[in-house]
Amino acid sequence: MVIYAVTWAQTPVHHARHHDVMLSAARAWGRFELLVDRSPVTPDVFAEEKPRSAVTVLYSGERPVKVTRRSVVVELTPRAAESSVRDPEFFLRVEVCEDGIRVETDHFSSVPAHAVHCGVACLLPFPTSSVGPFRLIRRLPPFTSARIDAEGLFTVTERAENVENVVNPEALLQDLTESISRNVGNRCAIAFSGGLDSAVLLSLIASTGRKVLAVTVGMRGSEDVRRSTAVAMEMGADHVVCELDEEEVRDLSAYLKRVLDLRRPMDLALGVIFHRVALESARNGFRQLISGQGADELFGGYAKYLRAYRQHGPRGAELEMLSDLEELWGWGIVRDFNAAALGGCHLTLPYLSRRVIARALSAGTELKVDGQRRKLLLRAIARELGLPGSVVEGEKKAAQYGSKVERAVRKVLGMK
Repeated sequence: MVIYAVTWAQTPVHHARHHDVMLSAARAWGRFELLVDRSPVTPDVFAEEKPRSAVTVLYSGERPVKVTRRSVVVELTPRAAESSVRDPEFFLRVEVCEDGIRVETDHFSSVPAHAVHCGVACLLPFPTSSVGPFRLIRRLPPFTSARIDAEGLFTVTERAENVENVVNPEALLQDLTESISRNVGNRCAIAFSGGLDSAVLLSLIASTGRKVLAVTVGMRGSEDVRRSTAVAMEMGADHVVCELDEEEVRDLSAYLKRVLDLRRPMDLALGVIFHRVALESARNGFRQLISGQGADELFGGYAKYLRAYRQHGPRGAELEMLSDLEELWGWGIVRDFNAAALGGCHLTLPYLSRRVIARALSAGTELKVDGQRRKLLLRAIARELGLPGSVVEGEKKAAQYGSKVERAVRKVLGMK
């Protein structure tokens, strides 16, 4: 993994409430570490301690914690879930020092971090009411170096310029191949709907000889269950289908609503999907979970981009995509990463590789949408990979709709 909590105070205080959620998720992970003032302790001892600093980390792969004479350093990368990951570009680096907490985020802040200041300086993967009365809570953005101490939060954010790139299917395919080579381990699961984004990733990962399990979650008889089963069979993939009933949707929704404070039906539905995919992946021994987030925002996947194109031209569609990309790091990744982490998996998103993002942002809108069709660049890649015609040419509903999970959430929770 990676799921974590870090707290620090200028004077010794009780930290337990900031770590309870993390410790409750420990059963989903093979290992956990709990340190107070740089020394390991058990949860029972921790509940009685009043240290200056505390660190909780859950993981299953390479140990992400390093203790020095002056600090505790936590390197949160996919290697903490699958140690065979070669050269991960997705990371969150945290150092707990005598004078506070120091943090560095990657190019897309893909391991979410929220800085909280409420008498105790905290760093948590999701905003939660469990930290008590807020004086400050902030999602740390990409390319950020930050310090949280007794005075509050100080940040320096460096926005890297997007380098102009030649854009064609061959170049993008090379970028995706490199992203998988760097960021995906020898064993992984993939959240698989049978759609374009996940099928491209599944094909590329399988072609490298990696062991990959495709996992689909949906209500019985849903479009995603039917489609993914047919596509996985045609691709020759190892595939597991988890068909939900309303009782399980109710239980998972209540849990995620309580822990992650998910409220909207769409967020609850996507949270349920990622949490259930992670539980099934971990049960089968796969701790790194791959997903296609970012493909829609980068390559024009949503129907609203076609509407924007028709109403306002290419520039209108482009502005919609950029706005959604910003929202993705601000909230979508937070929701999905943590729903998966609470189920025992570290979420890795190959489409959000730095090179893939740069390539996509260099592409003209006409290479993504043309007023009639979406994801033109990705369809060209799928065609080159020899994927089934239903993937290359077909259209698919978003996961929360194609799985019918959002409909079930609304029904069992009485939401409109």
